[in-house]
Amino acid sequence: MGAIPSLAPRTAAKGSPMENGHERSLRQLAQQAIQKGLLTGAAPRSGPSAGANPQQAPLPRAPYRTGDVIGQRYEVRGIPGKGGFGVVYLVYCVDPYGAGEVYALKTFRDEFLADQKVRERFRQEAGIWVDLGRHPYLVRAHFVDEVAGRLYVATEYIAPNEEGLNSLAGYLQRRPPDLAQSLRWAIQVCHGMEHAYARGVRAHRDLKPANI
Repeated sequence: MGAIPSLAPRTAAKGSPMENGHERSLRQLAQQAIQKGLLTGAAPRSGPSAGANPQQAPLPRAPYRTGDVIGQRYEVRGIPGKGGFGVVYLVYCVDPYGAGEVYALKTFRDEFLADQKVRERFRQEAGIWVDLGRHPYLVRAHFVDEVAGRLYVATEYIAPNEEGLNSLAGYLQRRPPDLAQSLRWAIQVCHGMEHAYARGVRAHRDLKPANI
């Protein structure tokens, strides 16, 4: 297993120091900007209307679909993750300099990246993840890219196994590990976090089964 720092690295199963602190801090900055009406196309927020159920609000459609090519560099093969704040594309690199490489390409919705503070925070936190380099118990971030004004961080893709499992959360729900495996994975996560700490990441802040 490995951990993923949030915009950031996973550990032995997968885990992330930054929705750890990274996405949370970006979200807070973006929400403040939205509330002040500072983001492009965003109006100041008002309270929910009577009878409204925020849980029923549809998620925004991802800007790209399977089969699209992002910036003539990345062919979208799938969308393994999507939420109210961001989206993750499974992509195949078609650029001559990286042809054949497969990445999980993570980005944020347009309105969150329109604010310069959010963009710079994204670059900074993604850069920290990239600088962690290769480690057997961290999901690797390879580089930060910008295509048509949109920032992306290209990370290692953790493919699910034949049962569709690729996170500790999935294993706990469908095939709970025994004590020996639990200890093995816990030790691996600790090794990954120790590596991140040695390189300046002082807290993961979102270490949970879904990120391992």
